Amino acid sequence: MLNSRIRVLFQYLVAMQKGDIPCDDSLLRQAASLLRSLPAAHSEKFNDNFLMEYNDKLLMSYLAMITNCTSNMNEVVDKVKTAYAKKSRTGGSRIPFM
Repeated sequence: MLNSRIRVLFQYLVAMQKGDIPCDDSLLRQAASLLRSLPAAHSEKFNDNFLMEYNDKLLMSYLAMITNCTSNMNEVVDKVKTAYAKKSRTGGSRIPFM
């Protein structure tokens, strides 16, 4: 989302530089203020914070996937258990799974 908004701002500023759009000083000041507030992408602190947040998101993603897989496996085990329980009640020769 941030990337798309910065792209729109960049295209607007390029059009303003070419003369397609009249120059607006207040907009230029706001854009300069916005760019100064963005963190420097090459600082060590930024890289550390970025990697920590990225790893946290990956961990949450993996945990959600494992939880989902465990839930699906539990449903499969319940279905197999139910299927074998019905066979054993009807006098089937199979041994119950669980």
